[in-house]
Amino acid sequence: LHLYVHKGHTELGEGERLVKTLSMKLAQGLPKEWRVFPSNEWPKEFNILALPYEVFAKERGSSWAKHL
Repeated sequence: LHLYVHKGHTELGEGERLVKTLSMKLAQGLPKEWRVFPSNEWPKEFNILALPYEVFAKERGSSWAKHL
């Protein structure tokens, strides 16, 4: 299962806080079997994620997708 959270235009710090909050909520009810990217806990070389073009083209609209 891949979960992509669309948060719009956010500052990096705000995005990191959101990811930590979601991770803590998952930890309350599930064993830790997920990874969050990007993460400060991982080396830069491992913070790579392939995103499905079709999802983001539909989510953000064609005007944004042309910049991918």
